[in-house]
Amino acid sequence: MQSKHMAKYEIFKEIEIGGLTKAQLLENLIVAGVQFNQYAEVLFDHPQFSPNLKSEKVKLVKVKLSDLNLDNPSSFQEMVNRATASGLKLCPLYL
Repeated sequence: MQSKHMAKYEIFKEIEIGGLTKAQLLENLIVAGVQFNQYAEVLFDHPQFSPNLKSEKVKLVKVKLSDLNLDNPSSFQEMVNRATASGLKLCPLYL
């Protein structure tokens, strides 16, 4: 997740994503010895799983429900809505 209000959230990792086609990403994972279960195969086959051909750096942050002024339990949609309103973006599916 990336935010214009990053000071509010703990950045736990900065990474570079994208820059590969789906086929290249899959090949790199296979060469690295990553094993895939049936759910990984479904994910890679999904039409929304399309890595960005442009490479970009992203900052991943840890966010608690309380950071978003939410209590347990909360729906996924409530979390997404609050995170988006706070300036955060969801990670792309290929991440």
